[in-house]
Amino acid sequence: MNELAVEGVPLLLVGETVDAVWVDYALRLLFSNGARVILECPFSLGRSPDTATTIDPEGDKSGLVPALRLHTLEVTAAQVTGSTLTMTFSDGSRLVAGPHPEFESWHYSGPETPPTMIVMMPGGGPAIWLHDKETEQDFVPFRTHPSDEGLLPGSRDVPTIGGRDADLAVHRVQSLLLAFLDTLPARRTTELRQQAEAVRAVQESAPRVWTVVLAETPRADIADGPLPGSLAYRTDESPLAGEVLVRMLDGRIDSVELPWFTTEMPTALPTPDQLIRTAVEGEGRPRCSVDDFSGNRSRPANVIEAETVPRQVIVSPFFVDIAVRAVVGMVDWHPDFEHLRYRATPRSVDLFTEA
Repeated sequence: MNELAVEGVPLLLVGETVDAVWVDYALRLLFSNGARVILECPFSLGRSPDTATTIDPEGDKSGLVPALRLHTLEVTAAQVTGSTLTMTFSDGSRLVAGPHPEFESWHYSGPETPPTMIVMMPGGGPAIWLHDKETEQDFVPFRTHPSDEGLLPGSRDVPTIGGRDADLAVHRVQSLLLAFLDTLPARRTTELRQQAEAVRAVQESAPRVWTVVLAETPRADIADGPLPGSLAYRTDESPLAGEVLVRMLDGRIDSVELPWFTTEMPTALPTPDQLIRTAVEGEGRPRCSVDDFSGNRSRPANVIEAETVPRQVIVSPFFVDIAVRAVVGMVDWHPDFEHLRYRATPRSVDLFTEA
C-alpha cells in the first residue's frame, strides 16, 4: 500500500466560488467546479482568530448564519495541514476545521471522476482516495502518512479501497441500488444501471447515508433529488423497518439513504432477503398506490402497505372545513365539494344573498 502525507493531496478549490450551501445534519459547501466540502463537527469562521465564531452544524441553526454568507464567495486559498482544513475566501473570512476525537469531522470530495477524497477520521487521521490521472477512472488508495498514524484510535482502521470491509460495503450498496432500480420503469434505467454497475467506492457520510463514487459512465437526464422508486426493508425486530432512497446529482447517482421507521436505528445494511418490493398484480402494474392529500403525488405501495393499509379514501377535515365555508359564501364553491352533499339542495349563500 502506498503512503502519502495529506499535505500532498491537491485541493481543487482555489479560484472556485461557493455555488450552494446545504444544511442538514452537516454543513455542505458545493463549489462551481463540482467539488464539495462537508463539515460535520464544530469549526471556526471569521476574519481573524480574535473575531472567529465557532459554528456547530448540529447546534442551533441560527448559529449557521455566518456560514450562509459564504454563498457566491471565491476561494482564495485552501490547504490541509496535519488534521486541519483551512480555506480563505474573497471577503477575507477564514474557515478552519480540525479533527474530532470521536467522529469524522470533515470531508473533501474533488471534481474529478472518480473524485479525490479526504475523510478526516476520528482522532485526526486522514483516509485518502487519490484520483489516478493515468487511467482517469480508478483510484490509487493510500494509507495515512506514518507521522499521522499515532493520531488514529487503536480500535479503528482507516478504510481503504480494496479492503475486505470496503469491498463488502460496495457490494451491499450496489445490490441495494440494483434492487431499487428494479422498481423504476425500464425505459428510465439504462444509464442508471450502468452507473450502479460502475460503483467503485462508498463512504458513510452520515448515519444510514452512503455517498457513492462512480467510474466514468454516461449521465442520465434526470433531475437532482430522490428517484421515484419504492423499496422498503425489514429487520429481525421489525416487519417494516425503513425505506431505501436513491438521490441524483448532476445526472449521476449521488447517494443511497436508508431512513428508518423504528425507534432504534438499525445497525446493518439490509440483506437481499430483507428487502420489501412493490406489490404488483400482473404485467408489472402496482396493486395499489399511496397518494398524498393533494392527489398530485403518488407512489406504488410496497407489499406490507398493500396488505395492511385500509383500501379507502379518507376526506381531510381541512377539505370539509373549506366546503362548509363555501356553502355560506365565505370562499368560492368548487365542483369537488359536490360529493360531500347528500343531495342537490340550495346553498345558504344562494338563499340569503346580499341586498
